[in-house]
Amino acid sequence: MAALLLSFFLASCRADAPIGAAEGNAGGHHRDVDRYVPSEARASLATVLFVPGGGWVRDGRREDREVYKRVGRSIASHGFAAAVMSHRVGGETGYREQAGDVARVLASMFRRSSDTDRSAEGVFLAGFSSGAHLAALVALDPRYLAAEGLSPSVLAGVIGISGVYDLPALAGSESARETLVPAFGPDPRAWVDASPVFHAGPGAPPFLLLAGEEEGAAMAGQAATLAEALRLQGGRARVAILPGRDHDSVVLDFGNEGDPVLAEIAAFLEVP
Repeated sequence: MAALLLSFFLASCRADAPIGAAEGNAGGHHRDVDRYVPSEARASLATVLFVPGGGWVRDGRREDREVYKRVGRSIASHGFAAAVMSHRVGGETGYREQAGDVARVLASMFRRSSDTDRSAEGVFLAGFSSGAHLAALVALDPRYLAAEGLSPSVLAGVIGISGVYDLPALAGSESARETLVPAFGPDPRAWVDASPVFHAGPGAPPFLLLAGEEEGAAMAGQAATLAEALRLQGGRARVAILPGRDHDSVVLDFGNEGDPVLAEIAAFLEVP
């Protein structure tokens, strides 16, 4: 399966990319994908679909392109394949449509591999900030992947970096509401269905949940709450609080020497 998925990444990639990683743009309207492949593929190649942050109102891949190029290249430099995607924003687009975009890009990986009947071992879904929320939602609410003929069981794991997973828990924070109300509406009761934590159930993929130490207790609490919900359902979840990192530096310093974010992700991808 790893070799077939690798063929998905190599299609339309450039061979002259820096740090030994081939990269390219998949095209395709609002679901554009940049791909990054290690120059020396291993026999077992984990692949990561990464959903950038953007507060549900921005296309992080396009607007913060250099930041997410670093993310993709850094993952590839550790011997894993990576894809960084766009999702729709603006107009009548909401989080449900964005989660649907994530599910469709993931499904396209399997369609292009021509191997949708086999196990999807080695495919991970990851995201930062709002992208972490969307990744977790797609992995836990089976409706999104079901619309593409898949189930969350296709995922080898999920990586959430500085994400929000229990939206009603943030209803009392005025600063949080300034971000959440435009994306999810003014009534916190409607936020339940949008919260990954309320979709945690048996058979969920393993989760790695990261938060910066300088982001404060609320963000660390979001990771801990989702991890506990997953464990109560028999799932596996690791929470890591990253020393000295805030909401910006967890992604802006991604891949720098000694970066704890990349170290945690690389270790998670290596776990059988």
